Amino acid sequence: MGIFGPKDFAPKKVPERKKKADSLNELAVNEPDTRAEFERDKLEVTNLKGAKLRTDSGELYFVNGDWRKEDQGENEGECEQLEKENLELEEQNNLLRLRIEMLLDMVTDHCANVQTLEKRLDGMDI
Repeated sequence: MGIFGPKDFAPKKVPERKKKADSLNELAVNEPDTRAEFERDKLEVTNLKGAKLRTDSGELYFVNGDWRKEDQGENEGECEQLEKENLELEEQNNLLRLRIEMLLDMVTDHCANVQTLEKRLDGMDI
């Protein structure tokens, strides 16, 4: 007899796998059914085009699968204008940050020069 049991130990045989029809995977079995379900969902979404919902905070419009506060068709020009203005403001902000960084470098350089001049004056004993 070995350490873990008898020497003539043999593992049990693994049972054969079930066929695809017996599988628990419903997508494999009902593939045509799921396709039909997805098509039905797609039709329901397209039927919501132009849907409007009133709430306490205002009206919501269903556009391209999303609910939006205002109809995008009416505000496309305003949206483009705001995006353009936003881009200009970001560029201006970057320019101002660069200017601040340059000014800080100039102040640091000036302070270093002042300190070296003060050390020279202290060493001269006037």
